[in-house]
Amino acid sequence: MLWNRFRGTVALLPIAAAITGCAGNDLPVDAAPDQVLTHAEQRLADGDYFQAVEELEYFARSFPGNSRMPLVKMRLGDARFGMEEYIAARGQYEGVVEDYPGSALVEEARYKIALCSFSSIYPHDRDQSETEQALLLFQDFVADYPESRFLPDVEAAVAECRERLAHREFEAARFYEKQKRRRSAKIQYEYVVNQYAETEWAPQACFRLGELYRSRERWEEARRWYGRLVRDWPQSAESDLARDLLDSIDVARVEQGEGDS
Repeated sequence: MLWNRFRGTVALLPIAAAITGCAGNDLPVDAAPDQVLTHAEQRLADGDYFQAVEELEYFARSFPGNSRMPLVKMRLGDARFGMEEYIAARGQYEGVVEDYPGSALVEEARYKIALCSFSSIYPHDRDQSETEQALLLFQDFVADYPESRFLPDVEAAVAECRERLAHREFEAARFYEKQKRRRSAKIQYEYVVNQYAETEWAPQACFRLGELYRSRERWEEARRWYGRLVRDWPQSAESDLARDLLDSIDVARVEQGEGDS
């Protein structure tokens, strides 16, 4: 998943210069600010998130007015993220945005705020408020940073958010259909088709719409939805079924000797 990819590559983000002789717990108590930060970043790069947090928090307590504080907050967020403490991580990233609005790190912090929200989303059959929030945060990010280096990951996250939301709507439609609430099912399926056309759930919803009308022998409406499925999602698994059903509808209408009922 995207958040696992981030956690696995966080050590590859730009950090301070190479370690200068500090290792293990031998960081001198009188170490200079840059030395403390470099040591903490190496901990972070090594995946030792707990120790990184300790050293970064020591920096924050010992050098509160240091010019590197925006970077310290950013790396504290990264360490908390690595520990899957997404609320705490988000708080650090928000601190960068709110306390240092002129920092060059604000773009990265904005991206990671959205990533924290994205990493907290639930499966499609549970509350999707976090998914909706993550989607909004990512969309706002793209609007503000259309040329961002984070854009590929943002686009992937947006696509996954939309897949989850489409899945939720599709399952709601299926529930209505099973309950024989055809009108409600129709509205839900149409919503998926029209609002989430790029997702895997759109062709499935389009197929179910055709089935709803075919089951009632409303041939013209059934043909319309099957036809749209074949036209708009020709590579989907459902399109082959739709082609066969279009042929069967023509045969049924000829046999019955009637038009649309």
